[in-house]
Amino acid sequence: MRPLLFVACALLLLSSCDYFETKKIDSDTLFEQEMATINWAEVDQYPLFKACDETASKAVQLECFHKELSNTISGVIRDSVPGVIQSLRDTVLLEMRIDTSGVFTLQQINMDSMTRVHLPKVESWLKQALGEMDRIAPATKKGVPVVTQYTLPLILATD
Repeated sequence: MRPLLFVACALLLLSSCDYFETKKIDSDTLFEQEMATINWAEVDQYPLFKACDETASKAVQLECFHKELSNTISGVIRDSVPGVIQSLRDTVLLEMRIDTSGVFTLQQINMDSMTRVHLPKVESWLKQALGEMDRIAPATKKGVPVVTQYTLPLILATD
């Protein structure tokens, strides 16, 4: 009976060493797992103007960002547009980029050809409006500033 007990204890000791061994996780594997869990289509914090509250919810931050951006652009357009002879109503899509230092860059302007005819300087006005904007706090993801792109619909209406 003793030899059987000795063999059983020896087998138990030899097989139990695996339980005490620490498994090492490769840093590349850990990095890949972390990258897979991040939702890259969404930021943790939207770009912020000075007037926006950084402690507000994401929805409130986004609303404040859109409001401040629209107000600034609308103000420049309103001050720049001369008297228009014909009634005009168009939605202009501004595709813009905000880099990691909070600088706006106008990527593309999509508008109707009639708007270009009646307001030939609208593109330069829009570029001027974005150029006059103060630098803002960029969007962040995991505490790191990231580049973001937005499409802002701007309604141009003359009466």
